[in-house]
Amino acid sequence: MGALDGTLISILTPPRAVKTAFNTRKCFYGVSLMAICDAKKLFIWCRSGVPGSTADSRTFKNSQWYRRQKTAGRRMLRKGVLLLADGGFALEEWLLKRYLREQLNTARKQNNKVFSSARALVKQAFGLLKGRWRVLHGVISAETELVPPIVEACASLHNHLVDLNDP
Repeated sequence: MGALDGTLISILTPPRAVKTAFNTRKCFYGVSLMAICDAKKLFIWCRSGVPGSTADSRTFKNSQWYRRQKTAGRRMLRKGVLLLADGGFALEEWLLKRYLREQLNTARKQNNKVFSSARALVKQAFGLLKGRWRVLHGVISAETELVPPIVEACASLHNHLVDLNDP
């Protein structure tokens, strides 16, 4: 099982021609970081560099990972392995979301509680990543096209440190 979510990474003003695409809903320029995280807070997969105005679901659906998962014989997840996601993603046989408020009964409320606890891992992984690497704290002061390799390098170093049990 893994958890899927996205976060925003602040960047300096992008080139004028694409400026509006990088303007996020939180009123700063940024790129999205989409990631799948496991129970140890390791990033199993991540994708960065998509303009910050793009919704998480669209970022994920436009990824090579998603296209492979949807192609029979090339799937990324083994049968029975599931991803947990928030309400912004489309339901798939391998991608689960919480029950909607109007669908709740006692058992489903408990399911949502457990689901939210498990999904919190990806948020915690993003917090560790941003807290560990100063370059991700504030605004990344690099050319827009250099931001994705910087963010993905930080994610790889994060994974290495988690493997070493580094706090």
